[in-house]
Amino acid sequence: MRKGKLFFFIFVLAVAATGIYLFYNHPSYFDFILKPTAREILYRDLTEQEQILLEDQKTAALKEVTSIGDGMAERVSNYGNGNFFAGYRVELKIGENLKISIQRDSTEFKPEEVDRLLVEIYHNENLEIQKKPWSSQVYYDSEGDETITVVIQYADSSHFESDIIFQKQAEYTFPLAEKDNDAIQSFWGASRGGGSRSHEGIDIFAPRDHPIVAVTDGRISSVRDRGLGGKQIWQTDSKNGQSIYYAHLNGWNVEQGDRVRRGDTIGYVGNTGNARTTPPHLHFGIYKSGGAIDPLSFVYQYGVPEPGNDELVQEFARANGNAANLRTGPSTQFDIIQDVKTEEVKILGRNSDWYHVRTLDGKAGFIHKSVLVF
Repeated sequence: MRKGKLFFFIFVLAVAATGIYLFYNHPSYFDFILKPTAREILYRDLTEQEQILLEDQKTAALKEVTSIGDGMAERVSNYGNGNFFAGYRVELKIGENLKISIQRDSTEFKPEEVDRLLVEIYHNENLEIQKKPWSSQVYYDSEGDETITVVIQYADSSHFESDIIFQKQAEYTFPLAEKDNDAIQSFWGASRGGGSRSHEGIDIFAPRDHPIVAVTDGRISSVRDRGLGGKQIWQTDSKNGQSIYYAHLNGWNVEQGDRVRRGDTIGYVGNTGNARTTPPHLHFGIYKSGGAIDPLSFVYQYGVPEPGNDELVQEFARANGNAANLRTGPSTQFDIIQDVKTEEVKILGRNSDWYHVRTLDGKAGFIHKSVLVF
């Protein structure tokens, strides 16, 4: 009996010793349990000095104020000389999400390259989401009006050149089949009833009986014909804790309690209720517990930024001193950070006629090609 206990004790010790050895020498064996971050996985193969450098670059990127505006595609490179890093500010409204893709024109990322690519999203300097170790895409769902910072790092001094695509996406699909933003002709807050009330939604115009689709998955909570909205459908969106209102319909093909999927036809455009004197349109609204909210950002469709064929052939350039304004984004509509005069700048990337640069004192932004000397 004692011999059996001794063998069992030795067996337990051997298993424990094997586990400890594997944990310190082959930590990837335990990834399915520990679920390490992409940064933690990367750091396993880096020296302490390399890790410190990446942390310093991340800190610097978090302070950068480069903006993507309503979306942007940028060709970036490290020219085979040091790690690439950059920070991007993104302003999102409630109902807007962000998709980030990093891709190449002709070649796929090798597994080891994807592992060295870090994409992290911060809100108030707190890490919210990051790229999966095996992926080159990131999705971020906003929880309200917020400004986030995207930090992108490539932890390798070998040549790195890729397209970074920032695309804003609406939480919902557009409410009218085969229509787009141009069909929206009346917006939140417009005067109604001779100024006695304001418009609590948006009006989307289309011919009578044009199909209306469910903008998201959910349940039909009410189908009725009454009041200002005339023929109307109410849909529950449990994910976002809100109700969706489709009004002035000419008819419907759903009933209370039905489950619908995003894109299902649920009704048809009309001008019932108090819209009898107006052309046919859909009044679209969203209601939370506190009342109506502006629904525009939930359905406004942004285009997909297309990468150009922008060449990046030189790592440094010098400003020519002719109103060499460094801006927060790639157009004159963005704020000026500073006039870099005749300073030398490091080229990080390019968006058409605008270069993404960093000054020698660490300020990053965009500058027009006309004021750069290569």
